[in-house]
Amino acid sequence: VVVQHVHFDGLGRTKDDIIMYEICDVFKAKNLIDVMRKSHEAREKLLRLGIFRQVEVLIDTCQGDDALPNGLDVTFEVTELRRLTGSYNTMVGNNEGSMVLGLKFPNLFGRAEKVTFQFSYGTKETSYGLSFFKPQPGNFERKTRGNGYELKHRMFQLPMRKNFLTLRMTEPWHRLPREIVESPSLEIFHTRLDAALCHHAMVIDSRNSSILPRRGALLKINQELAGYTGGDVSFLKEDFEFQLNKQLLWDSV
Repeated sequence: VVVQHVHFDGLGRTKDDIIMYEICDVFKAKNLIDVMRKSHEAREKLLRLGIFRQVEVLIDTCQGDDALPNGLDVTFEVTELRRLTGSYNTMVGNNEGSMVLGLKFPNLFGRAEKVTFQFSYGTKETSYGLSFFKPQPGNFERKTRGNGYELKHRMFQLPMRKNFLTLRMTEPWHRLPREIVESPSLEIFHTRLDAALCHHAMVIDSRNSSILPRRGALLKINQELAGYTGGDVSFLKEDFEFQLNKQLLWDSV
């Protein structure tokens, strides 16, 4: 078979020269299987340019006065990206929150150029950047790129926790459970209060990590007291947990 014509439906601002670099191998196909394979490869190259939202391929017999008996026409139906696209998202983590706003100008001059602007406003720092991207025709891996960023810190912090605050200690004391405070009536409130639990917990943690510690110690002490104001049930419960981590031979703990 022979590929006689390649048609494009849906082109707007995209230039013909950059398209020809991506589909030139389709004309070199020798049989129907080769036409299908090279057309699929051309479709992947067009999508890789980042200027089309959708690319479909249609293969049909050639029509017209100059049509050959073994001639084929390949049609690419494309949908170009909008001239301007935007994104907005928020990120929260590591005691920090930020809002990120992004703008993209794809296929700016019709040859797969792309300009990207990103602005990030956070609780600790604010940054914005502008980048320009342009691939070389026929070789997507070779490209021209320019970036410019500026970072403004909103807060100065010292790594005091890493160097000094190696001991963490908490002592919560829960005097009234939630189910007592949320009682629907005064009678139920007194009934639940008589059987209330007084819970005390103390945690001393000097481990370097709470998941896979390699050094440090952990001490947990829990105390529960019930029925100290009367009621049907009364008890005193105490339990503790002690953990000591020390590195041994062959990276074992």
